[in-house]
Amino acid sequence: KVSIQAGDGAELFLEVVAVNLLDDPVVQGYVATGRDITERVRSMGLLQSLNDALAESNEALAAIVEHSPVAIAAFDLAGAVLMWNPACEALSGWKAEEVVGGLAPTVHPDHGDDHMEMKQRALAGERVPSIEGIAIRKDGSEVEVQRAAAPLRDSNGEVVCGMMMTLDISALKQAERQLRAEERRLRALVENADDIIILIDESHEL
Repeated sequence: KVSIQAGDGAELFLEVVAVNLLDDPVVQGYVATGRDITERVRSMGLLQSLNDALAESNEALAAIVEHSPVAIAAFDLAGAVLMWNPACEALSGWKAEEVVGGLAPTVHPDHGDDHMEMKQRALAGERVPSIEGIAIRKDGSEVEVQRAAAPLRDSNGEVVCGMMMTLDISALKQAERQLRAEERRLRALVENADDIIILIDESHEL
């Protein structure tokens, strides 16, 4: 890995591979190829900042994130995933190594704007209250979720990345739908019954 300075003064990082072709009668020298890995290096730096911030603020926080039943992901200032805890893997089916460095693959196309707005608000320093939405699993299935976002700051109070918390609420939403269906069924039964129906509550009152 080498670093160079671009024309605008920005530092770029290159991954260089050199091949010895001294014995080649045509080349008789070394051939080097380079690949721009600036974004990868910056992402790794932000990830290290995240780890440092976790260690400085509270070492127990890292363990809480790792073992939390709530899916927790960290994202950098460009929106790329920095951390993907085991609960994220369980919820989505995507392993951390498949996700880190890119955009979260769980965002439903219909909710992309809402998801982006949450991340932008968190990176601006705002704690974003939870909203309901749909996440996409690796197998293509959908799951109803509740998401919240918050900024993560360094020791100087600067936002270094954001965190997204995602909770699977599909069982809760299914129970709500079943309850509403049962209420509709009972209401229809009462309204259409020929017999007299009396409803009595738990205190035996009408």
